[in-house]
Amino acid sequence: MIAIVVAMKIEAQGLLKAMSQKIIISRECQFICKGTIYEKEVLLIISGVGQVNARKATELILNRFTPDMVISAGIAGGTQEEINHNDIVICRSIHSLGREPIFSDEKMIELSTQVCEREGLRYHIGRTLTVQKPILESEAKRRVGNTPPFPSIVEMESYEVASVTLGKGIPFLTVRTVSDSSQEDARIDGTPDLYVLNKFILSLLEVV
Repeated sequence: MIAIVVAMKIEAQGLLKAMSQKIIISRECQFICKGTIYEKEVLLIISGVGQVNARKATELILNRFTPDMVISAGIAGGTQEEINHNDIVICRSIHSLGREPIFSDEKMIELSTQVCEREGLRYHIGRTLTVQKPILESEAKRRVGNTPPFPSIVEMESYEVASVTLGKGIPFLTVRTVSDSSQEDARIDGTPDLYVLNKFILSLLEVV
């Protein structure tokens, strides 16, 4: 079983469409759906935005299930000039200020790079910084990118997903697509383009 944690419903829609034999397990604080993609058992979780929701959702599923792999996925803001809109960022390390970094599974990083190469997706292997509040302005994102740990992207959930998963001894991967680069302000009223993210995750599920 592979568990995939996203923050928002829109980040899950492509995967839900691809999923067969769907069973809704929980509609409590978090939405949890179990099904199959490419004949693989998949647990899809919509945690809600932010660190608290991400931790609660991950604790909930890992207390009930023992997946072989947990993937934290979704959109993020770019903080480095070379990272563009719709690029995939495969996160080797996951950071939260004042806490020790956590590292994604190296085998999954390697497999992810192979998927990106095969599908012709622009990608980077980098770092993510999980923050408490959205960083919307381009100047603020660049400032974060120029400050240790010099992250490639910023988002609001991955460190908590990784922390809980690590505590259970389960391999995990953090991967994000860039919804807004370091050269543009984030739009909170827009609809993100998730075609690249969905293509990546579906292609990864096909070979994992």
